Amino acid sequence: MDNTDFKQPDESDNPLSNEENQIYEDAVTALREELDQGRTFDHACECLEGIEQELRALIVDDFLKVLIAEDHFGGGKGLDDIALFLGIPYETLETARTEMLQEVGEEMATQYRENIGDTTH
Repeated sequence: MDNTDFKQPDESDNPLSNEENQIYEDAVTALREELDQGRTFDHACECLEGIEQELRALIVDDFLKVLIAEDHFGGGKGLDDIALFLGIPYETLETARTEMLQEVGEEMATQYRENIGDTTH
């Protein structure tokens, strides 16, 4: 099996309604703008006031993981540098990074099992 057997999540994997998805996208844009203006992560998250708590928690969690993917894995920055820039504890980033790697591993394992089932039956 080569890496072309694994797929990225698509719209069918998205549990959000169209309205929630738009709120999510707008929130991510707003968070990026807040960070670009030099705000800390916690202060940037204040722009999410008024968003339902469960969706807000999802947005914050996902956005932190996106930042780790972009800056740590993609940009080679240390988690300590990212934590300093965002104004959050290093342990928060380490926990998010660990969760992210577990999620990726679980998704890859699921896809692997599905591919094995497709090729052995």
